[in-house]
This record gives sequence, C-alpha cells and structure tokens, in this order.
Amino acid sequence: MTTLGTKQQGRRDLSGAEATRVAQAVMRTDLGQQALRQSWGRGLFEFVKKWGKPPGETWTIEKLKRSANDLRWELIELEKKPNKSELDEANLKLL
Repeated sequence: MTTLGTKQQGRRDLSGAEATRVAQAVMRTDLGQQALRQSWGRGLFEFVKKWGKPPGETWTIEKLKRSANDLRWELIELEKKPNKSELDEANLKLL
C-alpha cells in the first residue's frame, strides 16, 4: 500500500522529509549561499525538494535566476499600481 504524497517523481526514491533535508543541506553549501545572496534561493530550495539533488546544468540555474527576477519585477509593478484590488493587496502580502 502506498502513502499519498510521500514520494514524487524525480526525487530518486526520497520521501518528502528526506528531500527537505537534502534541500536544507544544499542551502548550506556554496551554491546555496550564493543563491540566497542573489535572491534565487527559494527556487533552488524547491528544485532540490522536487528532484532530490541540486541542478547540474548551468541553464537550469539560469532559469531559476530568471524566474526569481521575473517575480521581483511583478512585485514592483504590483506595488506601483494606484488602485489595488483586494486580490492585489493579498498578493503583495504573500510576496
């Protein structure tokens, strides 16, 4: 009998808790510290949780950086919006 939500494709047979521990360990490495300094740490953390290992390809790291940058631009644009809806305000609090 399988338990729902304990394994995810790509994790190399790691449970959710094990994948989280691996992600936490990666965040303590030079790559993880660089990601935190450059504001793409959350993307790296989520990548490692999903795949069970840090990205090995340069293009994957660049994609994580671009995603973090896109999110920052969306936040800046949302903050500039003069008449914010309740959804806009909720998104600002979330981001």
